[in-house]
Amino acid sequence: MTEVLRAPYVRYVDDFALFHDDPTVLAEWRIRIEQYLVGRRLKLHPRKTIVLPTTEPSQFLGFVLLPDGGRWLPEDNVARFRGLLRGLRDRWRAGTVTPAEADAKINAWVAHASHADTVRLRRAMFKGTQWEPWDG
Repeated sequence: MTEVLRAPYVRYVDDFALFHDDPTVLAEWRIRIEQYLVGRRLKLHPRKTIVLPTTEPSQFLGFVLLPDGGRWLPEDNVARFRGLLRGLRDRWRAGTVTPAEADAKINAWVAHASHADTVRLRRAMFKGTQWEPWDG
């Protein structure tokens, strides 16, 4: 990115975001990246590769990033987790999940969610439990 395109970007593992004021430059970079990836039998994700102004919310690394610096969890992430909680509850009642297994699943989501603005959400979901957020 920096050597060939001279593009300012952010990257984490296989996710990256490029920045430029001119959308035509971004479109050119996209073409060059696609050409580069073809030689490695890779391709950009068609639904996740988008050009947006930084004044609009965008999804990156499992969060919705807001122009003011805020971070939310996408609604589908919260809905999936609520489904997981219902499943854990049912498995708990049936005796097919151990406390350690339930803790591991819940703690993993809480750790991810804690990087977004989710204190109120987590309070509502976990009020009176060991996973209730602490204000510090």
